[in-house]
Amino acid sequence: MKKKALIAALTILSACGERPVPATNDAAALPEPSGPPIVQQVERQDDASSKRDQGVRWESQAEKDGPALHLLKADGSRLISIACLSSPAILRVRVPGFSPIASEDRFAFGLGDEPVTLVANPSSQKKGEGVTGEAPIPRDFSQLLTNAKQMSALYGTQLVGPHDPPPSGLLDKFGSACAATK
Repeated sequence: MKKKALIAALTILSACGERPVPATNDAAALPEPSGPPIVQQVERQDDASSKRDQGVRWESQAEKDGPALHLLKADGSRLISIACLSSPAILRVRVPGFSPIASEDRFAFGLGDEPVTLVANPSSQKKGEGVTGEAPIPRDFSQLLTNAKQMSALYGTQLVGPHDPPPSGLLDKFGSACAATK
């Protein structure tokens, strides 16, 4: 009786261990998948973006240097500021939450799948005041704004976004104002 219990226990324990992989390169020896991979989406993309941007809002502002858009948190602090400056026509994107990196001057402003490459001057950035990137306003900037499904900013490994773009009416006015600064 003890012998049968011992054999049963060893059989159960041996079944729990890893099985050796066949040493053959024969594809026929590999197990067959039970079916095609199943794509699972926990929530619809529309639901994800609306949940992602709860508590933030866009506002436009006419500043002394030109038109600006600001993405604000619920407490009113800025996440991203976008401005079109005149004389010369410059696109300026500022992210107060970024920290300057001494060796990094690449700043990307993402308009959907299209990044706009800006330059950040690390020596002029002050710690605690965020990072600002600038470049000439792209020729197709108004079209890039209109087509953007999301917006983000990337500096080094620091990322803000993606966030939903401003409402179309606000975006159209800002794009037109930016085009007028050229």
